[in-house]
Amino acid sequence: DGSPVLQLQDENGRDRLALFAAANGFSGMALKDANGASRVMVATTIDGSPNLDLRDAAGKTRISLRQGANGAPCLKLNDEAQRMRAALGVAEIVDAATGKKSPTSVNSLTMFDESGKPIWGTPR
Repeated sequence: DGSPVLQLQDENGRDRLALFAAANGFSGMALKDANGASRVMVATTIDGSPNLDLRDAAGKTRISLRQGANGAPCLKLNDEAQRMRAALGVAEIVDAATGKKSPTSVNSLTMFDESGKPIWGTPR
């Protein structure tokens, strides 16, 4: 897309670090493993919210720390299919019957099944 990117390489010429800044305001840094997979992503979104993603060797986000535009934090743990399985803080709950979305409170811990349905949470 023509956005500036700075790549740093290891002694074998493999990209290991990428710094990027998109015209839309999204900017960040990717730390890559020896195979070139982005394993750590640190970024700010278009609205300026900070994000930290830890990825597995396949490049799938398994741990995500986010702060929303309103300042609300959330730590999410994902399974190998990148489905959220646990959330600490503000997470979006979707009612399967109605599709209505509602956030949890900042002091909540919620566990989800493989379909995304909450199966346990506190406070209730």
